[in-house]
Amino acid sequence: MTRVIHSKALASGGIFMCISAALHVFAILVSGFNVSAILLLLVGLAYAAIARSLMSGSELWAKASLFIMAAGIPAALLMIWLHAAVPRWWLWPIVWADVGVFLSLGLYVWRR
Repeated sequence: MTRVIHSKALASGGIFMCISAALHVFAILVSGFNVSAILLLLVGLAYAAIARSLMSGSELWAKASLFIMAAGIPAALLMIWLHAAVPRWWLWPIVWADVGVFLSLGLYVWRR
């Protein structure tokens, strides 16, 4: 059973992760069906599940999400650098939403 915590940093991390998940999922609309968009769709669905947990106040995924974002931010930047099928103007908001998640959850973990 997970412990329910009422924290603004945890909730804002969940909100930023929801934004990131939506951007990941809907990347397929701006780039069509290709490998990078399908990969973003799958990652976005996982992010949505984690965001739901964070927004409900569960700290189960808080520390793990820091590591997930630490890997996701460079992956999105790599997609920008490699000129993936998903446009840059769509990938930059993903990077900034992931940075928001990382900073919010980093603040939460640091306070705990």
